[in-house]
Amino acid sequence: MRLALPCALPCALPCAALLLLAATACSPGYEVDVEWTIDGNEPATACSALPPGTEVFFTINSRDDASSRDATVTSTTATAQCNSGAASLATGPFATVLAELRDVTADVTVGAAPAFDVVPGAPDQGYGSADVVARIDLRVTQSSVDATLTVVGKSCGDAGADSFVVTLFENPEPRSLVPVDGAIDVEVACVDGAAVLHHDGLRTGRRYVVQATTTVGGVTYATASSGAAFTAVGARTFTTIDLQAR
Repeated sequence: MRLALPCALPCALPCAALLLLAATACSPGYEVDVEWTIDGNEPATACSALPPGTEVFFTINSRDDASSRDATVTSTTATAQCNSGAASLATGPFATVLAELRDVTADVTVGAAPAFDVVPGAPDQGYGSADVVARIDLRVTQSSVDATLTVVGKSCGDAGADSFVVTLFENPEPRSLVPVDGAIDVEVACVDGAAVLHHDGLRTGRRYVVQATTTVGGVTYATASSGAAFTAVGARTFTTIDLQAR
């Protein structure tokens, strides 16, 4: 724990207002060191699988008193590069911190860690010495999929398939297929000998189904009527979908 600089006050306010703010709004500031992993993995590796520009976003709810019922809560935010693996946060004497993984380009949350408490203003309550670090594990909640489409075990280039028509479904329960927005009857072209369906925003741990068709030499090839299933795992899921003659 390190004592931080006093909080800044707007210089345009009258002196009396400044004195009032100093007496009521400014409490001692502290710096809390936080380190993180992502799904148990080191950030240097795990962050490369996340959407470009993903940051760790902190919401810090600080208070001067240990009581969460009566104390005035001041909310602040901070960000850090995903792959840095560590940050120093400015907090009040008592604080609850929520950490999220945010894709800043799409403005969506792709992962989170359970909220955790820090009490740098009360060393006797378990937090306050300079060598203590808060360690958290951020769990990825959204996945992207790269589904490679093949024809009877051959790449599209070797099979002579120019393109595929593909629909992606979420399979929340048996015999239930929910079309995924943005992935309904999409055309996936064969490019440089490979056809890959890419889609973002899948929910980690959920089961999905791909239905796809293509025509080669007048013969139609497709997935089974029930489709080909996979489970979204981690930040990025790779699977191969093989089509057979129908």
